[in-house]
Amino acid sequence: MPKGIGIADWTEVKIEHQGNNYGQVDEKTYYAWERKAEFREIWISKGKQASPALSNDFGTSLEDLVRHMTRRWGAQENMFKVLKDHGIDR
Repeated sequence: MPKGIGIADWTEVKIEHQGNNYGQVDEKTYYAWERKAEFREIWISKGKQASPALSNDFGTSLEDLVRHMTRRWGAQENMFKVLKDHGIDR
């Protein structure tokens, strides 16, 4: 994470995610921080883990970008779980 960024600089973002069971919707809380330059540097935190992301979309709000990115991460994670269940885990 960038140095000199305090807790007050982070924005709380609540996102609904599809759960592992059909029809299950889970609400998750993330915290995000961004620096705007030629690209937007975005940091997304959940618990003690923070992940960096870059975007060249300056028109979308920070909250919407976090929603788009974390939903994509969840979809990828679920896809890998299904592949592993089928014995395709390499």
